[in-house]
Amino acid sequence: MLNSVILIGRLARKPEIRQASSGNSFCPFTLVVSNYENGNEKANYITCFAWEKTAENMEKFLDKGSLIAVNGNLRSRKNQTSGYSEMFVNAYQVKFLEPKKTTRYVDDIDFDVANKKLTKEEKKDLDATFNKDVSIDENKKENIENKKDNQENNTSKKDDLSFDVSEIDW
Repeated sequence: MLNSVILIGRLARKPEIRQASSGNSFCPFTLVVSNYENGNEKANYITCFAWEKTAENMEKFLDKGSLIAVNGNLRSRKNQTSGYSEMFVNAYQVKFLEPKKTTRYVDDIDFDVANKKLTKEEKKDLDATFNKDVSIDENKKENIENKKDNQENNTSKKDDLSFDVSEIDW
């Protein structure tokens, strides 16, 4: 018999590590997977568990909405309150399918604000900011050029100390 599950979906919330009574760390997470029924897309929310290092990496690198692939096996447990059996995926491999988000999702961007034209005052402030950056770079260039000039002056002083070997009294 074969018990293998491969799922690709997005995290419903940010993963958080917990400690089992045995002392092992684990991360329960919900994977949102698309399901097409009669041409309509529906979402399935699948409970999964990752353990030890996999759980630590998930908490460290993933966020709500991260796209991942889960490779694991299907397990069941009896719910203490309802008495029903619950199915979950015991993930033994989780692959991160996209880099960690450092900016907002494209859907979250307000394009009216992003496409707003700058006023003259805002343009001046922006130009002043760029000019400050350029002036700092120019100051650095001047300092470097001054250092080079000083080094050249030092080498020229050394040249003044040169003498002819024939002048030495052996």
